[in-house]
Formats: sequence, structure tokens, C-alpha cells
Amino acid sequence: MRRQAAVASPVRPRSGSGSYSGPNASASVNMNAPINETASFSQQVSVTVTTNPVGRSFTVDGQTYFSAQAFSWSPGSQHTIGTTTPQSGGTGVQFVWSGWNDGGAISHAVTAPGSTTTYTANFTTQYYLTTSAGNGGGTVSPASQWYNAGQNVGISASANQGYQFVSWAGSGSGSYSGSNASASVNMNAPINETASFSQQVSVTVTTNPVGRSFTVDGQSYSATHIFRLVAGHAAHNWYDHPSIRRHGSAVRLVRVE
Repeated sequence: MRRQAAVASPVRPRSGSGSYSGPNASASVNMNAPINETASFSQQVSVTVTTNPVGRSFTVDGQTYFSAQAFSWSPGSQHTIGTTTPQSGGTGVQFVWSGWNDGGAISHAVTAPGSTTTYTANFTTQYYLTTSAGNGGGTVSPASQWYNAGQNVGISASANQGYQFVSWAGSGSGSYSGSNASASVNMNAPINETASFSQQVSVTVTTNPVGRSFTVDGQSYSATHIFRLVAGHAAHNWYDHPSIRRHGSAVRLVRVE
């Protein structure tokens, strides 16, 4: 424990005409008579104020600091410690105060103890998740917002009528990129997730004369059928049954544009 002599009040019991009694360490007396001056002292203790994680701002008795500070306080003396929330950590990063280790309010008075003590302001690290529907063909969930570091967050995309979900494109540690409309991300850093959608077109497949059988992508049909296909997204093939045409089956590979 760090101990340092400090003047307490009153410091000099007064005795004799012209003597001094008071809290000033330096004073003067007037020798009008024999004088006795006695200085009194109290022990000081080392008090450290810091944050977790380090580097967050805090105040002690109205003074702002950005790194751990060690103070020498007299036991029983009154002081005020405090901080602010949230605190920015750069783009997409913030720190939210979660409490002092002594259980006090975000700004509160403390009484200097009789032994070495540390007061710590604890913060929770948060990262920002940005979600968007790239071309407006649908909606995404959740809306853009802050999440605690390490939190697992589910994301989902829903296509509007006439559109089909294509994929997520993610960036940032823990992000997701892929073709699943519902997925999850891990908030290890700020994350951007953009859902893309493609517009669907109506394609009718039939026969002439009607009523002949045909297949589309391996599925058999015996009547006119309307398909909702994504423009430019995939190739499809269809053919009529070999018994329909004297010259055999007709196979056609089509890319919907």
C-alpha cells in the first residue's frame, strides 16, 4: 500500500500569542510570546481509476482522462467518478457502459477507503449490422442496428410478388454470403449484408395440337402450363414425347432473358 504524508486540518494546535492554526502547510507566526506549533498528518492511500476495455474516457472530480490514473487520496475524503455512454470506437463500433465495479451509478461519489483500491468502469463492445435489399425486390430482417460483440444474429430475406430471392452478399468478419434466404451472422466486427432479388417472368409451355404430353426440367405435363421463371438466372429445357412426332423427340434448351 502506498502511503504518503499529507496535511490534515487543523494542522497546528495553537499555543501562544501570534501563533497559527489552520490547513495551510506554509504559514507564518508573530513572536509576541513563546509559541508552540504542532503539525498533524494523515496517511494517504493509492486509488486507481480505469476502464474495461482500456482506452474509454472517464472523469474524476470533473477532470477527464483516457487512460488508467493513480491518485493519492486521504482516507475518508470525498471524490466523484463518472463516465459517458455510448462511446464511439470508430465506424461501426461503439462501447456501452455496463457498470462500475463498485456498483455505483454512471456518475457517483466515492469515499476514499483505508487501503489500496481500484475503480473500474466496464463497457460492452457493440458492432453495427447493416442489412439492405439491394434492388428493392424484397424485404430483409432484421433492420440495421447494434449488437453485442460475439452475438449470433439470424438474417432473412423475403421476395416481393414477381421477384425471387437470389443471394446474400456479406462483408466483415462473421458475415454470410450465399443463396440461403435465411442464414446467420456472428458479430465479430461491423457487418454489411445485402440481399439481391431477380424479377420473374411468365413463360407458357404448350403443344399444338393441345393435349400432347411434354416435360419441363424433367417434370411431365399433359396440358398447357405457365411457369414463373427468373430472368437470366438459369437455363431450362423441355421436349415433347417421342410418340407425338414421327421424327422423334424435339429437345430445346432455353435461357429466359
